[in-house]
Amino acid sequence: MTALSSAARKSSRTGPGSLRAGRVLMLIENTPAPADRRVWPEAKALRDAGYQVSIICPKGYGQYEESYVCIDGIAIYRYRLPAVRNKYLAYIAEYGIALLMAFLLSFKVLFQRGFDVIHAANPPDIFFLIGLFYRPLGKKYIFDQHDLSPEMFKVKFGHYMRPLYRLQLFLPSQSHPRLLSLLLHADAL
Repeated sequence: MTALSSAARKSSRTGPGSLRAGRVLMLIENTPAPADRRVWPEAKALRDAGYQVSIICPKGYGQYEESYVCIDGIAIYRYRLPAVRNKYLAYIAEYGIALLMAFLLSFKVLFQRGFDVIHAANPPDIFFLIGLFYRPLGKKYIFDQHDLSPEMFKVKFGHYMRPLYRLQLFLPSQSHPRLLSLLLHADAL
């Protein structure tokens, strides 16, 4: 959290010598908040440290279906992922929709609550595109490496969809150099 703390605080200066709590936008794709066992504790720790936290994540099925909810002072914006039976099409549709919806909802967060730092957890490794979009506006980007996406892809699909596997190998090389910071979890190694 040290990199996030210094980044959010530095980027939220309002004048000489003044300092206010930072505003963090967390992006997750694979699990709705607060069910995500890695992101939710991070969000609560940031909130407890005085940060304003917003999360963009998918909706759940049967629970966590609200488009917007505020839980324990953390604003959660959710989108629906498509239900596709074919695992190959599902992979492309899920990550494509996640990127598009996270991008669109980021505007809503920007205008309603604002943010100084984007904290993106993987998979997927494509949220750096949102970070690149906001870079000219002075927003910082932190990549939270939860899982080794290329390896997960290979286990799930084997030798099928080889071009997408190569893309999985390429994406971290694009994401990591554009970061303010990289967070690694012991369970991701």
